[in-house]
Order: sequence, then structure tokens, then C-alpha cells
Amino acid sequence: MGALAVASNAISTTVPAGAAVSAGYLYRELRRNGASAPLVGWVLAAAAVVSGLAFSVITMAGTVLDGDDSLTGVVGAGGLSLVAVAALIGALMVITRHPRPIVHALQSVCGRLRRRRPAPDCGGADQVERVVEQLSAITPRVRDWGAAFGFATVNWAADLACFVLCCYAVGVDQLGLGIAVLAYGAGLATSSLTVLPGGIGTVEAGFMVGLAHAGVSAPVAVAGVLTYRIVAYGLVALVGWIVWALLRRPGAAARAAIA
Repeated sequence: MGALAVASNAISTTVPAGAAVSAGYLYRELRRNGASAPLVGWVLAAAAVVSGLAFSVITMAGTVLDGDDSLTGVVGAGGLSLVAVAALIGALMVITRHPRPIVHALQSVCGRLRRRRPAPDCGGADQVERVVEQLSAITPRVRDWGAAFGFATVNWAADLACFVLCCYAVGVDQLGLGIAVLAYGAGLATSSLTVLPGGIGTVEAGFMVGLAHAGVSAPVAVAGVLTYRIVAYGLVALVGWIVWALLRRPGAAARAAIA
């Protein structure tokens, strides 16, 4: 799982539309290692949702640290995202606790599409029961959600620390933690606005806006952002592609399964 996470991260940051390609890579590899399709789909969705929740919380914390602890400021920083993520977590829990109506509804939609145009087989009653059984077997507890959220928060916090240290390395010594979090959030929040690898262009623009708000001069801000991108994206992607290549060696999957 660790190797797949590192390899998929390299794909996500260096391939156009990397998030989708990375998800497809993870889906294929987890299915190849024996996980069922409903389980893999649920896990990938849950991981993305929990990661988004952690990112929203960190952004809201940055607003408070920056001195704006008003309800409007906190909600504007990530409150709406927090509500959306909480709703998605609720939806994931409903899918696992009451899968039968949802599976039957999807089968009904598939059947209507088949009547209008050629489409893949929607599956019979046996296949529906198998999917329902597989979804019902997914029973995360509250502490499981809490552990996932904790690891996601540590992941974002470590990346934020990398950004702050890169800025300090080039001479940005007046950057407070609050404004650093806001600049970091502004940069990464724009990554979904482009299909270019790693959000090239939009992420840097977001970082620059945040650092300019903190009074950092443009040349120093550019140096800090480029240093961060080289360390957090370039070097990590290099390691990820090496791991990806190792995973493709004959027998690598079998050895990983034994380990």
C-alpha cells in the first residue's frame, strides 16, 4: 500500500489530468491484488473525502491563526467545503449501511439506458446480491474515520511545513504561520482548475498571491515557490517513479503480497 501510494502520487503530479489517471492506476492495482470492485471504489472515494476534510480544517485554522476568527472569515476559508465533505462522508456511510436500494436504483438506470442504446450488461439478481454483500461488509468505525482523518491531517501538515521551510530557506523570515497556511491553501486550492500536471501555473499563481498578501517581494516569493515545487513535487515524484518501475518488475506484485 505504501509503494502504491508513492507511485500513484508520482502519476498524479506529473501526468496530465493526473488525479484521474492516478485513481485509475490505484483501482487497477488494488483489483489485481484481490480487492473487490465495490471495496476499491469505496476506499478511493473515502480517501479523497477524508483528505479534503483535513485540507479544509487546516485552511480554516490558518484563518484563525492569521487573526480573523470571525464566523464569516472561518466559513469563507473552508466552511462550505467542510459541509460538502461532511455530506459526502454521510453518503459513503449510507452506501455501506443501506446498499440494496442504491444498487437496485443503479440497476434500474442501467436497464433504461440499455433500452435506449447498446450498453454493458447490468447484471442479474446474483450479481446484485454479490455487490450488496460486498458493500455491506465495509463497516468502518468512528475510530477508523478518526485515524484516517489524523493521518490525512499529518500528511497536509508535513507538506505545509515543507512549504514554510522552503520559504525560510530563500530568506522569507517574516512569514507568520497563519498567513503561511492561507498562502499554502490558496495555492493548492487552484490545482483542480487545470488538467496540467501538478496544477502547473495555477498553483504557483495562488502561492504568489498569498505571499504577496504577506508583503513578500516578488523575486523572493518566486524563489520560495520554485524551491517548494522542486522539493515537494519534483523529488517526491522522482522517488515515486522509481517505485513505480520497481513494482512493474516480474514477480514484484507477488513479493509485495507475501510481505
